[in-house]
Amino acid sequence: MRWKQNAPKHWFIECRDLHGRQVYQQEVFNSGQQNLTWDMSTLQPGYYVIRVVDVGNKLVANRLIQKLKHMEVGSYAVIFTSELNHEIQDYHAMAEEMLSLAKQQPGFLGFESARSDIGISISYWESLEAIQHWKQQTQHLLAQERGRSEWYKHYSVKVCRIEKPTSLSNRHKLNLADQLTE
Repeated sequence: MRWKQNAPKHWFIECRDLHGRQVYQQEVFNSGQQNLTWDMSTLQPGYYVIRVVDVGNKLVANRLIQKLKHMEVGSYAVIFTSELNHEIQDYHAMAEEMLSLAKQQPGFLGFESARSDIGISISYWESLEAIQHWKQQTQHLLAQERGRSEWYKHYSVKVCRIEKPTSLSNRHKLNLADQLTE
Protein backbone atom coordinates (compact mmCIF):
# COMPACT_ATOMS: atom_id res chain seq x y z
CA MET A 1 0.00 0.00 0.00
CA ARG A 2 1.17 3.50 -0.69
CA TRP A 3 0.07 6.80 0.82
CA LYS A 4 1.00 10.44 0.75
CA GLN A 5 3.67 11.75 3.08
CA ASN A 6 1.06 13.68 5.07
CA ALA A 7 -1.31 10.75 5.59
CA PRO A 8 -2.94 10.40 9.02
CA LYS A 9 -0.41 9.47 11.68
CA HIS A 10 -2.53 6.66 13.09
CA TRP A 11 -5.06 4.46 11.26
CA PHE A 12 -6.32 0.91 10.81
CA ILE A 13 -6.46 -1.46 7.85
CA GLU A 14 -9.08 -4.16 7.99
CA CYS A 15 -10.08 -6.91 5.59
CA ARG A 16 -13.48 -8.59 5.67
CA ASP A 17 -14.87 -11.43 3.61
CA LEU A 18 -18.20 -10.95 1.84
CA HIS A 19 -20.01 -12.37 4.89
CA GLY A 20 -18.66 -9.44 6.93
CA ARG A 21 -16.21 -11.56 8.95
CA GLN A 22 -12.98 -9.76 9.76
CA VAL A 23 -10.06 -11.82 8.46
CA TYR A 24 -7.27 -9.28 8.97
CA GLN A 25 -6.61 -6.06 10.86
CA GLN A 26 -3.48 -4.00 11.29
CA GLU A 27 -2.88 -0.82 13.21
CA VAL A 28 -0.61 1.57 11.30
CA PHE A 29 1.47 4.38 12.73
CA ASN A 30 2.70 6.57 9.88
CA SER A 31 6.27 7.51 10.65
CA GLY A 32 7.10 8.86 7.21
CA GLN A 33 7.20 5.44 5.53
CA GLN A 34 5.11 5.51 2.36
CA ASN A 35 4.75 1.79 1.58
CA LEU A 36 3.24 -1.11 3.48
CA THR A 37 3.22 -4.69 2.21
CA TRP A 38 0.54 -7.09 3.33
CA ASP A 39 0.93 -10.82 2.69
CA MET A 40 -2.41 -12.28 1.58
CA SER A 41 -1.18 -15.88 1.29
CA THR A 42 -3.25 -17.00 4.30
CA LEU A 43 -6.55 -15.85 2.73
CA GLN A 44 -8.75 -18.34 0.95
CA PRO A 45 -9.60 -17.60 -2.71
CA GLY A 46 -12.54 -15.22 -3.01
CA TYR A 47 -13.61 -11.60 -2.74
CA TYR A 48 -12.68 -9.31 0.14
CA VAL A 49 -13.38 -5.73 1.19
CA ILE A 50 -10.35 -3.75 2.33
CA ARG A 51 -11.16 -0.73 4.50
CA VAL A 52 -8.81 1.89 5.84
CA VAL A 53 -10.18 3.99 8.69
CA ASP A 54 -8.62 6.66 10.91
CA VAL A 55 -8.69 6.51 14.71
CA GLY A 56 -12.08 8.25 14.72
CA ASN A 57 -13.41 5.39 12.53
CA LYS A 58 -13.71 7.78 9.55
CA LEU A 59 -13.45 5.90 6.25
CA VAL A 60 -10.27 6.81 4.36
CA ALA A 61 -10.37 4.15 1.60
CA ASN A 62 -12.54 1.22 0.61
CA ARG A 63 -11.70 -1.39 -2.06
CA LEU A 64 -13.06 -4.72 -3.27
CA ILE A 65 -10.28 -7.18 -4.11
CA GLN A 66 -10.20 -10.75 -5.38
CA LYS A 67 -7.75 -13.47 -4.48
CA LEU A 68 -7.66 -16.18 -7.14
CA LYS A 69 -7.13 -19.85 -6.52
CA HIS A 70 -3.51 -20.84 -6.88
CA MET A 71 -2.61 -22.08 -10.33
CA GLU A 72 -0.73 -25.32 -9.81
CA VAL A 73 1.69 -27.00 -12.20
CA GLY A 74 -0.46 -29.34 -14.26
CA SER A 75 -3.57 -27.15 -14.26
CA TYR A 76 -4.78 -25.71 -17.57
CA ALA A 77 -5.42 -22.34 -19.19
CA VAL A 78 -8.00 -21.88 -21.94
CA ILE A 79 -6.98 -18.83 -23.98
CA PHE A 80 -9.85 -17.37 -26.00
CA THR A 81 -9.01 -14.52 -28.38
CA SER A 82 -11.69 -12.79 -30.41
CA GLU A 83 -12.65 -9.90 -32.61
CA LEU A 84 -16.24 -8.70 -32.29
CA ASN A 85 -18.70 -7.77 -35.01
CA HIS A 86 -20.15 -4.25 -34.92
CA GLU A 87 -23.54 -5.47 -33.67
CA ILE A 88 -23.11 -7.16 -30.30
CA GLN A 89 -26.55 -6.89 -28.71
CA ASP A 90 -26.66 -8.82 -25.40
CA TYR A 91 -22.98 -9.80 -25.68
CA HIS A 92 -21.79 -8.21 -22.42
CA ALA A 93 -24.74 -9.53 -20.42
CA MET A 94 -24.09 -13.03 -21.79
CA ALA A 95 -20.37 -12.75 -21.00
CA GLU A 96 -21.17 -11.85 -17.37
CA GLU A 97 -23.68 -14.70 -17.15
CA MET A 98 -21.14 -17.19 -18.54
CA LEU A 99 -18.46 -16.07 -16.08
CA SER A 100 -20.88 -16.45 -13.18
CA LEU A 101 -21.81 -19.92 -14.43
CA ALA A 102 -18.17 -20.94 -15.03
CA LYS A 103 -17.30 -20.02 -11.44
CA GLN A 104 -19.83 -22.62 -10.28
CA GLN A 105 -18.29 -25.42 -12.36
CA PRO A 106 -16.19 -28.15 -10.74
CA GLY A 107 -12.53 -27.55 -11.50
CA PHE A 108 -12.80 -23.81 -12.25
CA LEU A 109 -9.77 -21.92 -10.86
CA GLY A 110 -9.99 -18.35 -12.15
CA PHE A 111 -10.51 -15.92 -15.00
CA GLU A 112 -8.72 -12.93 -16.57
CA SER A 113 -9.85 -10.80 -19.49
CA ALA A 114 -8.88 -7.72 -21.49
CA ARG A 115 -10.50 -6.16 -24.53
CA SER A 116 -9.50 -3.44 -26.94
CA ASP A 117 -9.82 -4.16 -30.66
CA ILE A 118 -9.06 -7.79 -29.84
CA GLY A 119 -10.34 -9.57 -26.76
CA ILE A 120 -8.26 -11.98 -24.73
CA SER A 121 -9.95 -14.10 -22.08
CA ILE A 122 -8.14 -16.75 -20.08
CA SER A 123 -9.95 -19.22 -17.87
CA TYR A 124 -8.03 -21.57 -15.58
CA TRP A 125 -9.07 -25.15 -14.87
CA GLU A 126 -7.87 -28.06 -12.75
CA SER A 127 -8.06 -30.64 -15.55
CA LEU A 128 -8.87 -31.31 -19.19
CA GLU A 129 -12.00 -33.12 -17.99
CA ALA A 130 -13.20 -29.94 -16.23
CA ILE A 131 -12.63 -27.97 -19.45
CA GLN A 132 -14.56 -30.55 -21.49
CA HIS A 133 -17.41 -30.51 -18.98
CA TRP A 134 -17.58 -26.69 -19.23
CA LYS A 135 -17.46 -26.79 -23.03
CA GLN A 136 -20.47 -29.12 -23.04
CA GLN A 137 -22.48 -27.25 -20.39
CA THR A 138 -25.95 -26.56 -21.86
CA GLN A 139 -26.09 -22.78 -21.35
CA HIS A 140 -22.48 -22.43 -22.48
CA LEU A 141 -23.31 -24.35 -25.69
CA LEU A 142 -26.08 -21.83 -26.42
CA ALA A 143 -23.70 -18.92 -25.79
CA GLN A 144 -21.10 -20.51 -28.09
CA GLU A 145 -23.68 -20.78 -30.88
CA ARG A 146 -24.70 -17.13 -30.47
CA GLY A 147 -21.05 -16.18 -30.52
CA ARG A 148 -20.50 -17.96 -33.84
CA SER A 149 -23.69 -16.66 -35.44
CA GLU A 150 -23.93 -13.10 -34.00
CA TRP A 151 -20.98 -11.70 -32.10
CA TYR A 152 -17.59 -12.78 -33.45
CA LYS A 153 -15.83 -11.87 -36.67
CA HIS A 154 -13.06 -14.21 -35.63
CA TYR A 155 -12.08 -16.23 -32.58
CA SER A 156 -9.55 -18.85 -31.57
CA VAL A 157 -9.24 -21.16 -28.59
CA LYS A 158 -6.01 -22.60 -27.23
CA VAL A 159 -5.72 -24.99 -24.30
CA CYS A 160 -2.37 -24.88 -22.51
CA ARG A 161 -0.94 -26.82 -19.59
CA ILE A 162 0.51 -24.67 -16.80
CA GLU A 163 4.18 -25.58 -16.41
CA LYS A 164 5.64 -22.74 -14.34
CA PRO A 165 3.15 -20.47 -12.59
CA THR A 166 4.39 -17.28 -11.00
CA SER A 167 2.20 -14.58 -9.55
CA LEU A 168 2.04 -11.47 -7.42
CA SER A 169 -1.58 -12.23 -6.47
CA ASN A 170 -0.61 -13.03 -2.87
CA ARG A 171 0.23 -9.36 -2.32
CA HIS A 172 -2.14 -6.49 -2.88
CA LYS A 173 -1.05 -2.89 -3.22
CA LEU A 174 -3.67 -0.32 -2.35
CA ASN A 175 -2.84 3.22 -3.45
CA LEU A 176 -4.32 5.58 -0.89
CA ALA A 177 -2.76 8.73 -2.35
CA ASP A 178 -5.98 9.65 -4.14
CA GLN A 179 -8.12 9.11 -1.04
CA LEU A 180 -5.98 10.96 1.49
CA THR A 181 -6.22 14.73 1.44
CA GLU A 182 -3.43 17.20 2.07
